[in-house]
Amino acid sequence: MTRNTWLIALAAALAITTGCSKEEAPPAAAPAPVPTVEKTVETPAPKATMEHVMDKAHEGVKEAHEAAQASMATGQSVYEKTCAVCHNAGVAGAPKLGDKAAWAAHITEGVDHLVHVAIAGEGTMPAKGGDPTLSDEDVRAAVIYILDQSR
Repeated sequence: MTRNTWLIALAAALAITTGCSKEEAPPAAAPAPVPTVEKTVETPAPKATMEHVMDKAHEGVKEAHEAAQASMATGQSVYEKTCAVCHNAGVAGAPKLGDKAAWAAHITEGVDHLVHVAIAGEGTMPAKGGDPTLSDEDVRAAVIYILDQSR
């Protein structure tokens, strides 16, 4: 089959499958109007700005880490001044610091519940461990310290 014969056969096959013949060309349709869409293209921030953002993020992480360390130090200090009297020796059934089995049930109640109990007092434990001058944040720090030492 020569090239021309092949092209004629291809054109005939296309005409048959599309329902058109060589003599009948489909009417030219007017092209549909293309809607215009305004697109906002965001350009990446300059490198200096990205570095600035990353520096700020690192500063935030560093500050959070320092705050957590300060809170843990506050918790340990409050524990040693107020809570240790009972929780070191297990006075009146107080769970001892570091006793994983004794603290397991309390840990499942959640930090917020334990903080509430420590602030309000429960059973033989007085409110705020008997030190009404403690702030709620100090009590929370002490509870978190105790839990951290007892997991």
